[in-house]
Amino acid sequence: ALIAARLDALSPPERRVVTDASVLGVAFTSTGLATLNPDEADLDAILDALLRKEIFALTKDRFSAEVGQYRFVQAMVRQVAYGTQSRRDRKQRHLAAADYLATEPDAADLAVVIAQHLLDAIDASASSDPDAAELTVRARGLLEAGSARARSLGSHREAQRLLETALVRATPSDRRDQARLHLAAAQVAVDAGAHDRAGWHAQQAMTDYDDLGMAIAAGTAAAALAAARSLSGDHHAAIDVAQPRWLALRGVAGAEPALLR
Repeated sequence: ALIAARLDALSPPERRVVTDASVLGVAFTSTGLATLNPDEADLDAILDALLRKEIFALTKDRFSAEVGQYRFVQAMVRQVAYGTQSRRDRKQRHLAAADYLATEPDAADLAVVIAQHLLDAIDASASSDPDAAELTVRARGLLEAGSARARSLGSHREAQRLLETALVRATPSDRRDQARLHLAAAQVAVDAGAHDRAGWHAQQAMTDYDDLGMAIAAGTAAAALAAARSLSGDHHAAIDVAQPRWLALRGVAGAEPALLR
């Protein structure tokens, strides 16, 4: 209540800038704010006023990755400013933020941040909004890209987390998409040492691919399941999974990668 009263005491342009900033995150740039509110001609003056009122602070530490960025002095101020928006306004701001970040030179490095803005926009959508499915597909693709990047950097746990987030948003009716995500999650979970979780994902992928009649893909999933069980120390169970798939795929055109696994 005290923070809400403090925000109410701001001028309308100042409140609008604070609200925009709450969507961008705890730290943000003036360029990002300008993108969300392109009609605000006095943005620099408003930011100076919010600095004086200690709503925002400017990061000046040249050793910080956020040098030159603004940030909320108190995270709770951001939470209150974010929570007072209507769902419709929140969605529009998240979509604007995602579109802005997608144009940045380092957009590939920001895939997970962009995806989170899209997911927040989806969560703020009304059930009748026609763009929810399209936004979900876009967010899922970005999460997969972020997972691949995290895996390449050796952050296997993060790669697994991002794929599992994508799975939560997968459409149950699209079994092929679901199977692909489960298989990818199984493979990164093996790298992360989460063998039980890897086995669960591999089993889900194998079941889905079997139901779809995709024997080679099911064999690849079986290989991931066998690897998870072997790394857990249960080599007999690994053989029981792998051997029937090996025999079934021998001589099948295009099955060589699955047989190798």
